Amino acid sequence: MMNAGEFRLRHEHPSLHSPSVTVSILAMTEPVKRRYRSTERAAAAAATRARIRPAAAQLYFKQGYLATTMRGVAALADVDERTLYDAFPSKTALFAHTLGWPSSVTRKRSPLPTARKSA
Repeated sequence: MMNAGEFRLRHEHPSLHSPSVTVSILAMTEPVKRRYRSTERAAAAAATRARIRPAAAQLYFKQGYLATTMRGVAALADVDERTLYDAFPSKTALFAHTLGWPSSVTRKRSPLPTARKSA
């Protein structure tokens, strides 16, 4: 007798010593979602953000907002550019974080000028 979600498979193959193989699959009643909370990972992310903020501040002070690039900030902070974008999705968000503004400021239309490339 088989339970719900269980079935038997008869597989005959010349290279197998046993003429039949039984496979059981049990149906899950609830979706499984792994909770992942690592204090070490959170601490590493905080340390990365802590390296990014002074690097961004230094470049904003020396070069100004328009001349400062995300690539330049990443290089000075010694992080990958993708890591920088994971922490701060835009230059405006990074600037707001550097100034200590709440993140809600960057959700609205940016009051900051943007550089435009000439055609």
